[in-house]
Amino acid sequence: MPVERLPERDGDLPVLITDETIHFTLPQTKLYIDNHLEGQGIFHVTTKRAIWLSSDASTVGYAIDYPFITVHAILRDKSSFPEQCLYCQLRTEDLVDEDGEEEEAPLPELHFAPADPSRLQELFVAFSQMSALNPDPADEQADESSSGSDGSDIGEPCRVWVADDNDAAMEDVEDDDEML
Repeated sequence: MPVERLPERDGDLPVLITDETIHFTLPQTKLYIDNHLEGQGIFHVTTKRAIWLSSDASTVGYAIDYPFITVHAILRDKSSFPEQCLYCQLRTEDLVDEDGEEEEAPLPELHFAPADPSRLQELFVAFSQMSALNPDPADEQADESSSGSDGSDIGEPCRVWVADDNDAAMEDVEDDDEML
């Protein structure tokens, strides 16, 4: 499940899935979904998911599988967003309109804004490490199908000219230099 609303929780901790551990926790973190403030909560970076649990309401929380997050970055520019935060863009499926034409769906955006912005780099590093452990399986399939693994795209071997080992071959060049 790419995005889960209200993941199971045990107080301030998420209930973990098989082989999942908490790698990093950042309390007092606001979550904005498409610029709408969801509240303040605890952000857990686990080995499988990014999980935000509201501190204000035990019925509010989100768990996002890493492959569903297409972009993540530190956002410090206050002209782009009012708080320094970890910015995440989520993957969407293209929509098909009435005429059968594909339309791009709006990209959902998340902003995780810690009360202490000095912890953003630490959060980003932890998030990046855990995201790298969970690549998007669709990307791997695309790589395999476009890699030309059948060998049909391999051309002729290169022919390279290699000079003979002949120390005397350039002796007359020195004589020409002396004439100048």
